Amino acid sequence: MVWFTLFVAASLLRLAHCSDPNDQAAALPTSRTFLPARDWTINHREFSQLDTTTTATLMFMEEPSSSMAMSTTMDMIYQTLILENSAYVNRVVCSSSSSSSPTMTNIEVSFRNEHAFERSSHWPEESIVLITNSKTCNPRAERGVFLTKKSVYDAESLCVRFEALAVTWTDVANTMAISYLELEQKDSVMKIQT
Repeated sequence: MVWFTLFVAASLLRLAHCSDPNDQAAALPTSRTFLPARDWTINHREFSQLDTTTTATLMFMEEPSSSMAMSTTMDMIYQTLILENSAYVNRVVCSSSSSSSPTMTNIEVSFRNEHAFERSSHWPEESIVLITNSKTCNPRAERGVFLTKKSVYDAESLCVRFEALAVTWTDVANTMAISYLELEQKDSVMKIQT
């Protein structure tokens, strides 16, 4: 299956030159680098950001900084959590798994309060896609994509520990739509033009 005409390497997206003269993206330079960025279009303080979803939208900003941004929206195969989207996620830490499989990763998600931790009790016990943007889980230019195999809830420390497998987007998503955004800042207000 051909996903799209862009080279995707674990979330580091470089825009390839488009050959169709009628395509708006063809007017862009032949190469741009986009890095993961916090989604400014959502309210990070809504507890609903801790609910799993089958639609994942991720934001990327051009590097070096400019007014160009990119949004990717994916139709996910599994229930998905974008951990950076919630202000109630206190910390996400990844480490090598002590299981017999060298491909497994331990992911610890800690919460800021009991209400946020309680919200996590509604998550499926396994097969959740966790999308990370944490220096212990992924390089700066990428997001981590993990499929959970096991979870353990610890109410005393307000955290959930997952054993997960690092996967690719093609393992966990059916489709991906990419939108380019032009950002304009006036009087401390960000306006988006699509």
